[in-house]
Amino acid sequence: RELAALAPSVPAGDQALLGQWLELLKAWAPWLPGQVVSAVLMVVLLALLLGRWQQALLFNPGGFRPEFHELRLGQPLAAFTLALFGSTLLLGWPPLANGLLALGMPYTVQGIALVHAMVFKRRLSPAWLVLFYLLLIPFLSQLVMALGVVDAWADFRNRIRSRPDPR
Repeated sequence: RELAALAPSVPAGDQALLGQWLELLKAWAPWLPGQVVSAVLMVVLLALLLGRWQQALLFNPGGFRPEFHELRLGQPLAAFTLALFGSTLLLGWPPLANGLLALGMPYTVQGIALVHAMVFKRRLSPAWLVLFYLLLIPFLSQLVMALGVVDAWADFRNRIRSRPDPR
């Protein structure tokens, strides 16, 4: 309502644009709480991982990598996430979708850990991780989240064979 009250003060040519922005905001509004919570959760998870990495540098050099590569959230939470996903698809209720957005963020981090483990185990170039992160931001975040959920049962880390050392 407050934004609509601004409409009379906007020049005539921009009122159509303001109307489009209002419609877009109305369409996004039901999912904004989940997006905000998932963004805050991502910052919290990144801060936790950064703190753990720094602690490992001080007291256990080299200890963070294997811990991060083995990051798993477990099957019960994955089953709950899949049940919430199914309920969201069936019911289409925005609060369920908001919960799914929040639950998806830890699985995105688990998927990132899985990709790091695969690159390390296969002894691939770090350029693969750079490419992964360049694609992750705009395109792959949902796929990485799904990979994290599926990893709870598929255990990709143990299925990937290590590439022998070329030395």
